[in-house]
Amino acid sequence: MSSGLPGTPHPGSSRHVRMVQETDWGEVPAVPSWLVTPYLDDGMGLKARANLWTPDTNFGGAVSSRIKVPTHNNVEGDFTTALWPHHTSFLIAMAMTRLGASGEGNLNSYTVDHFTPVDPRRYLGAMARSMRLAVSGTGDQDTRLTLGLVAAEEIAHPDAETLSADDFDYDAIEVVPFLHSHSTLRISTILAVDVEQWEWASENELALGPYRSGVTTYMWAARRTTTLSLTKVNYDGDLNDALRAGVPVTFEANFIHPAGHLLQVKFPRLFVAESPEDGTPSKLAKESPRFEAAADDRGIDVKWAVDLAGGGTTTMPGFTTTTAGA
Repeated sequence: MSSGLPGTPHPGSSRHVRMVQETDWGEVPAVPSWLVTPYLDDGMGLKARANLWTPDTNFGGAVSSRIKVPTHNNVEGDFTTALWPHHTSFLIAMAMTRLGASGEGNLNSYTVDHFTPVDPRRYLGAMARSMRLAVSGTGDQDTRLTLGLVAAEEIAHPDAETLSADDFDYDAIEVVPFLHSHSTLRISTILAVDVEQWEWASENELALGPYRSGVTTYMWAARRTTTLSLTKVNYDGDLNDALRAGVPVTFEANFIHPAGHLLQVKFPRLFVAESPEDGTPSKLAKESPRFEAAADDRGIDVKWAVDLAGGGTTTMPGFTTTTAGA
């Protein structure tokens, strides 16, 4: 039955995303093993944006120039999803795992397919410029992972005529994502267990090479900056003392799952950058410190591990996790 609209109107639920790690930057593996991950809300923001050059010349119009020169496209945007147990390691590693024996090389790159009923498209050479893991304090277990992606180019999908929603298989997705269990902040010997909400943010200093014929020629991730922000009740001056003395603190967060999967995140060395306080007279006084992470003696600024019930454990060096299901 006609909707009164032209073309192919469709709900957002008809759109799907899949991604695969590349062996060579900007090239789809010969036999790709796709990870099909659902996104939250309008969580697929990766898309090309045109750069238009308007020459500042006395030719082409005095008030409004008629000269617009498309030079190249910037392909970037956020991808936001939940912490699906079997996908969490893959997604965090996109932003946090570096190549090379020392772990100080470049990031891995990825091909990302975005299927829409009207314009299936492919993104080549995508890397994670940033990552944010946010835990709300609303009690609804709202935990979101957002990757800030940058790609070398966006193209019309080469299989647009045959690609369909049936090519996106969600059978490996469990209905329930990881649920935040508890978080603790240790300041010297003091353990604070009243952390209400927090956000881990990592920024990779992603350099993009010169544009040739509208395509980026290289992408390289340099030094990473990692911060942690949180909110807790202001019942002592320990954070202010740590800031004034330049004393590092530690932070640990634990996530659970009905099937017995576990996720742990640890910051071994955090320095208090600032600790603003909310002293609104009608409210309970709270503090919202922001920390900057530094590497420990193993060169690690953040430790994270996923233990999957029934196997498939991912761990970091020097990081021991609780056995899933124990």
